[in-house]
Amino acid sequence: MNKNFKPFFNKLLLLESTQLTNIPDDDGGLTCCGISKVFWPEWEGWDRLRGSYGDVSKPFTKRMVYDRDCFREELLPLVEKFYKEKFWDSVSGDILPSGVDAYVALAAVNLGVKTACKLLQGTLRVEQDGILGVKTLTALNGFTGDSGTTKDGVEAV
Repeated sequence: MNKNFKPFFNKLLLLESTQLTNIPDDDGGLTCCGISKVFWPEWEGWDRLRGSYGDVSKPFTKRMVYDRDCFREELLPLVEKFYKEKFWDSVSGDILPSGVDAYVALAAVNLGVKTACKLLQGTLRVEQDGILGVKTLTALNGFTGDSGTTKDGVEAV
């Protein structure tokens, strides 16, 4: 794991909340730490939740707070694995420069991996195909970030 993933993940938990919600008007339905069962039904944490909390499929109007020890021991590793595999690894967080890695990974969580890659590509003024490949990484390596220009003096957007 890249040294930056853990700090990114800890900040992400602050944004996503460590509560279980199932609010009737929320299109995401049952949600655990920002992981929506509607969009991620295959997440292995759903089985653990059912085992620990019973039937959580029915909507409830208030937030359900986890038992702290259960969450820390059983769910947190699954939540961490999910965000690492689905988002951090999908945007090659381990090889992106520090700061850029967290920005792109957070954009991937909220907008999708392809859109996050396109945003980075747009910033770098390369083809926006949504694939973080050699051309994007080469452009990123040429960007200094300090002065807002590339090494050849071209102003970044």
